[in-house]
Amino acid sequence: MTGMRTYRVLVIEDDRWSRELMSEWVKMRPELELTALAGSGGEALDIIRETRDSGNTEIDLILLDITMPGMSGIEFLEQLGDIPYVIFTTAHEQYAVKAFDIGAVDYLLKPIAHDRFDTAIDRFLSVVRNNIPYDIYRTIEELKGDEKYKKSNLTDATAEDYARKITDYMEKYRAYTDEDLTLQKMSRDLSISPHHISQVMNTKLNMNFYKIGRASCRERV
Repeated sequence: MTGMRTYRVLVIEDDRWSRELMSEWVKMRPELELTALAGSGGEALDIIRETRDSGNTEIDLILLDITMPGMSGIEFLEQLGDIPYVIFTTAHEQYAVKAFDIGAVDYLLKPIAHDRFDTAIDRFLSVVRNNIPYDIYRTIEELKGDEKYKKSNLTDATAEDYARKITDYMEKYRAYTDEDLTLQKMSRDLSISPHHISQVMNTKLNMNFYKIGRASCRERV
């Protein structure tokens, strides 16, 4: 597989057996490079700081246990600053909503099956190979994952919140690329009909758009 880009992975897991198992699964994927293993959030912070201070290539993906003694996975991310892509692992289902609020690529419930692990890695590769920056990915996942935005009869407050988040998505996209952002692309990214997006934006922001580019993203009606 000469010339194939590989992605650097950090495994953070306090349980030794789970940590070693995931490290072996990472090594089985030619697209991935196991950078380091950490048994706690504090140890992982030291590894990442050392990596950044030495000028080495940044970590691309963190496999992160949510519930660890001393510092939880959520607390670790709060201290990290710039966050790479994250796949959460935990034995507790109740953390799933929080994980996706943070913008995790996926959420693996222990005991983790190998095929489920591979599915999560495939999802990460799909995102990163499409060159989607993490902040744009998080915004897309938030909009896609919240069913209240997909209702045809949105309340005024929900519609205004939805319009604000779509605008945030548009601004991030325009800051990232010169490519035009069409209504059809927005529909595909957000998994919702073009009519629904247009209706919300027209109603709440008086925005009548057919194409969103760097120079101009809307026409006022």
